[in-house]
Amino acid sequence: YRCAIPKLHKEIVPEKCKVLVKPTKIIVTLYKASKGNWLDLHFKEDKFKPSMAKEKDPMSGIMDLMKNMYEEGDEDMKRTIAKAWSDARSGKTADSVRGLP
Repeated sequence: YRCAIPKLHKEIVPEKCKVLVKPTKIIVTLYKASKGNWLDLHFKEDKFKPSMAKEKDPMSGIMDLMKNMYEEGDEDMKRTIAKAWSDARSGKTADSVRGLP
């Protein structure tokens, strides 16, 4: 098996890191260079920087946000977004489903 992470979330101290190999698992302990919590092990570029100068359509920011939520969300999030999208396209709303005006 092979596990490769090309770039970590933040810097580590390789001299203080440890690898322990057991018959059924491998334990990798990384020592952070600076204190704090990591949101993820992998490095991710900041996708939330809106570029208002480039955008002509005001709805494009919302669509980009929804696209990002769909791409990075779990299966439940994807199902919820897909259902809301299909309901909106077919003309269904929460009020019309309940029979409210």
